[in-house]
Amino acid sequence: MNDPDILKLVKEQEDYLIKMRRYFHMNPELSNKEFETRKTIISELEKMGVEYRLAAGTGLVAIIKGGKPGKHHLLRCDMDALPVKEDTDNLIQPKACVSQKPGVCHACGHDAHMAMMLTTIKVLS
Repeated sequence: MNDPDILKLVKEQEDYLIKMRRYFHMNPELSNKEFETRKTIISELEKMGVEYRLAAGTGLVAIIKGGKPGKHHLLRCDMDALPVKEDTDNLIQPKACVSQKPGVCHACGHDAHMAMMLTTIKVLS
């Protein structure tokens, strides 16, 4: 598979990526309390038919087995949000999505990490 093929597969998942980022952004959970976040990720992995294992606390590991022998690769992302109140507007207009949990938000970008990881799993699997 070459770069244009990969880019095409990724582009086909753009709506999914945006949808998941907004979902995670609107539903943040603090560190070690990401129970609903993990349930959502598990649900998405199951829809994709991707094997997973639960890890300590609220963690999990998704496993994609390739068709050829070779090296293993590990990709990781964080899931936790921060105890920060989010403004509803950016510099020029209301935000497209805002945390629905007062005093908790993904000001750290972990919402995007999770969305990108799920999209990567979709493309790779």
